[in-house]
Formats: sequence, C-alpha cells, structure tokens
Amino acid sequence: MNENLSDNSTVINSNNAETINSDNNVTVNANNNVADNSNNTVNTSANNNVADGLNNTTSASTSIAGVNMESATSNKAPIKKEPKYKFETIDIIMLPVVFILAFLCTKYYNLNTDIVTLGLGATAYIVLYVISVLVYAKLKAVKLNSESIILSVLMILLAISFTVFYNYSLSIFMQIAMDFMLIYLPVTVFNKLIKSETSALILYDYINALVLIPIHNATSFWLCMFSKRGKSSSSTKTKYFLHIFLGLLIGTPFIIIVVFLLSSADATFKNIFDNLFNFNISIPKNIGTLIWSLPMATYLYALIYGSSIEDNSKSFNIDKFNKTMDNAASIPRLSLYTVNVVICCFYILFIGIQAIYFIDILGGSLPTDFTYSDYARRGFFELLAVALINIVFIAVAKILSVKNENNKYMRIHIILNSILTLVLISVAFAKMYLYIRTYGLTTLRIIPSVFMIFLCFVFAFIIMGEFKKNFPVTKLSFYAGNILFVLLCLANIDAVVARYNLNAYMNGNLPHYDIYDLKESDMAAMPIIYKAWKNSSDKELKEKLHSSAESIMRYYSFDTDEPISYNYTINKALVIEKNMKLH
Repeated sequence: MNENLSDNSTVINSNNAETINSDNNVTVNANNNVADNSNNTVNTSANNNVADGLNNTTSASTSIAGVNMESATSNKAPIKKEPKYKFETIDIIMLPVVFILAFLCTKYYNLNTDIVTLGLGATAYIVLYVISVLVYAKLKAVKLNSESIILSVLMILLAISFTVFYNYSLSIFMQIAMDFMLIYLPVTVFNKLIKSETSALILYDYINALVLIPIHNATSFWLCMFSKRGKSSSSTKTKYFLHIFLGLLIGTPFIIIVVFLLSSADATFKNIFDNLFNFNISIPKNIGTLIWSLPMATYLYALIYGSSIEDNSKSFNIDKFNKTMDNAASIPRLSLYTVNVVICCFYILFIGIQAIYFIDILGGSLPTDFTYSDYARRGFFELLAVALINIVFIAVAKILSVKNENNKYMRIHIILNSILTLVLISVAFAKMYLYIRTYGLTTLRIIPSVFMIFLCFVFAFIIMGEFKKNFPVTKLSFYAGNILFVLLCLANIDAVVARYNLNAYMNGNLPHYDIYDLKESDMAAMPIIYKAWKNSSDKELKEKLHSSAESIMRYYSFDTDEPISYNYTINKALVIEKNMKLH
C-alpha cells in the first residue's frame, strides 16, 4: 500500500518487515482518509516496528480496518425466520364457518349416515360448504374458472336430490360421488390441480387433496385461532371476533345443558326445538357431536386453507414424471398391433352373429333354446366388461408402448378399437331394450344402461383425441360422467320404474310382469301406487296395490332413535300411508 506523506514520501511494503527510523512525527487519524494527499501532519515514532505481511503495515491502516469491521458488524441485522402461515382477516373469519361445517358434517353427513338420514341436513351442509369455498376464494382474489363453477353446480344439484328424492337404489353411489367432489372442490377452485385442470393425473390430484394438503397444514386451524396480531384497528376487531368464537366454542356444551333443562321444564319450549328445528336435545349425543366436530374442523380447515396456499410445483415434478413414463414405455408397438388385430377380428365375428340374431328377432322368432331373458342377460354385463377392458388396453397402448415419431398406425388401431367397442355397446343396448320390453324396468337395468351411455361418451372422446392433439379426454369424460349421474339422481328413477311398469301392466304390455313385483319398490313408488289405487275401480287390483304399498312401508319403517332428517319423498309417503290406512 502506497501512501503520500507531506515533505517525505515513504513507501511501506506490507510484505517485508522493516524498521523505519525517521525524525518525522507521524500522526495517525483513523477517521481521516489516508489516501487523501492533503497536507497532513505525520508523526512516526522512532524504532517503530511494522507488522509482517499478515497484518496491516500502519496503525492508520489498522484503524481503518477496525472502522470497516465495526461498520460491517453494525449493518449485519439478525435474520428473522419467516412464519409458516400468514393468516389474513378472511382466514380468521373462516374459523367459525369451518366449525359450523364440521358440526353439520358430523351430525348429518358422517361415515354412519345412511339413506334414511341423508336428507335436509346433508343438503344444508353441502350447499353451505360449496358457498363457503367459493366466497372464500373470491375474497382471496381468486378468479373462478369454468371447471370450478360446473363442479359447484353439480354438487348443489346432487345435494338437493338428497332432500327431494329418496333414491334408495343410488344411495351408495351418491355418497361415493359426493365424497369425491367434496374433497376435489377446493383444489379445483384454487387452481391447485397439477395441470391446472382435470387431467390424466386426476388420481394424484385427489390423493393430494385428500391426504397431502391436510397433513401439510394440519396445525393451521389452531395456529390461526391463537395467532398473535398487532394493535391496528382491523387486528383488534379480528381479536374480538376470535374471542367471541372461542367463547361460543367453549360455552356451547353449557348452552346445550341449559336448553335441555328448559325443555324438561316446559313442553311448549321442547316442541319448538323438536318440531321447528328438528333438533334432538340429547346432552351426551350433541356434546359428542361437538367433540368430534373439532378434528373434523381441523381437517376441513387444513384442506380449504391449505388449498389456497399450497404450491403443487414443490410436491410434484411434472418433468420428472414425464421422464419416468417415457422410461417405462417398453412394449413394442408391433406387439400391441398384433393383439389389437386379433381382438378386433373376434369383435367383428361376434357382431356378425348378433346381426343374424336380430334379423331372427325382428322376424318374430328367437334362436333355438333361447328366451328373451336368456338372450338379454347372457352378454350384457360381459359386453360391459369388454368395454372396460378396451379402455385399459388403449391406456396401455398410449402409455407403455415404445415412443417414436410416427404415430399414424397407433392412431389407426386405437380408432378401430374404439369404433368396434361402440358397436358392441350398441349390441348391449339392443339386448337390454328387448329385456325391458318383455319383463319391465328395474333400477338394476337402468343404472348399467346409463353407464353404457357414459362409455359411449368416453370412446367418442378417445376418437376425437386421436384427431386433435391435447384433446382433454380425461376432463370431458370426468364431467360427462358426473353430469349423467346427477341427472340420474334428479330423474327419481325408482318412481320412473314404478310408473313405467304399472302403466305398461295396466295396458297389457307386460305379459310376464307380476303386479306384486311393486313390493320391491321403495317409497318413491308410493305416489304412483296411491294414484292408481285411488283412480281404479277394479277391487282385485286395488287389493294388490294396497298390499304392495303396505309391504313397502313395512320394509322401510324407521325403527330408530336417531332423528330422521327431512326428506320430501319420505314425508309424502308417510302422508299416503295414513290416507291408505296402511297398518
């Protein structure tokens, strides 16, 4: 380091240890700039040893270094760890909303809920759930996409069917479909699907919403409840809001006890809660419901809040996934072509045989040793299985076949397979039509038929996907299936079956139908039976209808201590039971 000193220019080499003997006085000021060439008074002590090259050569340099170190130390602020959750006011407001949802879910839509209790309470829970998620997203400045709107409408329509129709035959499927959509809705609304829409990765999207997001945000409900806030006016209001919610949460069991005691003291007060609110005032049961509502609220809040903040790009690497799928593609395409050609030949042979049968049937005869029942039953469900196998085959051909640039032959084989499958589905429909025309309708004949319609849509989408790149086959198939199922639930198929069979029987169009088969109907058939019973002058028919109605109501009698959630069909059937004097 070179320094210019007034009167004498002294060069100090920090790499050599030197002894500088001078009569000059060196005055070192650590606060002055040494490089400055102004007339500084420099005093240096004689026989002053300069440090070796590992240290600074002058005390001035040492002082400057000291100043820089102090400056650096003072500017280095402590690193503050970012909190895992950043709760907004709307997140606080969602706490009691989610708790109410959890209470309704636990009471009216839990794992033990059957079709009897799947009524107004379940409808209220689902509609409030959908509205809450949509409003929460809107307040979070999330733009609702068309997919989330369609899914919300389907959920509300399906929820309404819980109250309006009985749908005993569809109850299991209704709950499975609704359970899926309840979990799938938040990730759809907040655009947290892997490909920003329903895709072939729908299974991972569902597992992500069902398990991964709630686990990652498992503590969010409680951390939000007890989160610390500043002293701004908005945070003060939020704190008051939290205090009110916490008070209601803790005090609700005591409120239930008070309501129970007042109900025991006055019959009129008790009837208000029993009849108007349909509220079962049982301390152990309702306190138990509240207790179970806490873990349910924890889960729902983790799902909804987590969907609003979760970043799927960290949990799923789409590039790595695509690379893995490319590496898994090891089946030679020629092998797939060979299998498909052999299968399609058998399909063509089968279709030709069925065409001969239909010619005979249209001519008024059946093949030897065949009845309509045998002909229809033998083959319908087998053809349904064939259609499903073809979907699996096409998926394997698309995913696991060795990739190359020429996809023309693969498209030809997939289109050929899909077209022949559509023809096979048409054969299955023809079989079912003959069966229904001869033996009447049942729900077990309607449900597979609707599923066949769904498969027609799937294969039609597969064919379109071979002509148009990036065609959303999975997305359209998913929503086509949901729309068909919701329409099926809204059609009140149990009533449709009873109306068709009864009218066809009375018109002489069902020679193999027994009127007593109406006993196998559920309560949705009661208005149909009552109308025919009331308008008929045939005493024998009236007795059979009366007996069928009596059997239905006996079978579906509600011998349970649990409160029956309101259902329009059930309520109407109970009124008819009184009018027909069924005992």
